[in-house]
Amino acid sequence: MRLSRIAVYILSVLVVIIIGCTNKSKSDGVVDVFYLVSTDIVSATDADGNVTYRATLTPEDSLAIKAEMDYVHTNMFKEPFNFISPHYHQSTVHALSLPRAQYDPVYNEVVKEALELFEDYIKTQNNGRHFILAGFSQGAMLVQEIMKNMDKETLKRMEAA
Repeated sequence: MRLSRIAVYILSVLVVIIIGCTNKSKSDGVVDVFYLVSTDIVSATDADGNVTYRATLTPEDSLAIKAEMDYVHTNMFKEPFNFISPHYHQSTVHALSLPRAQYDPVYNEVVKEALELFEDYIKTQNNGRHFILAGFSQGAMLVQEIMKNMDKETLKRMEAA
C-alpha cells in the first residue's frame, strides 16, 4: 500500500494537467496564478516536542517554503501574472511512510486547508479574473483536489492547471 501511495505522489510531481486554455481573459489580460508549494518540510514537532506529520510553519519552515515560492514566481510566473502562493500546513516527508490508516487523516486535513485557502482567494483576491492553478509535488496533488471540488462558475475562469 505504501509503495502505491509513494508512486502516486511521484507521478503528481511529474505530471502537469492542462485543461485547455480556451478561456482567455477579456478584462485586463492579467491572469492570476494560484500556486501550492511542494513538500518542503521533512519532519516537524509541535510546541510540546511531539512528532507531528504536518508542517508547523516555524520560521525555518516558512523560509524553506518562501524560497520555493520566490523561485517559482521569479522564474516561471513573473509578469503579467498575479502570483498568489499561500503558506499551508503541508504534510511532511515522514508522513509518507505512515500506514494508510494514519496517513489519510493527515492528508485530509491538508486538503481541507488547501480548499479553504483557494475559496478565500476566490472570494477576497481574485475579483473575477481568470486564473491558473499550479503546484509541484504535494502542491500538484492538492491542485487536483481543488479541481474536484470547484464549482462550474469558477471552473469557467480557470485557464489551466
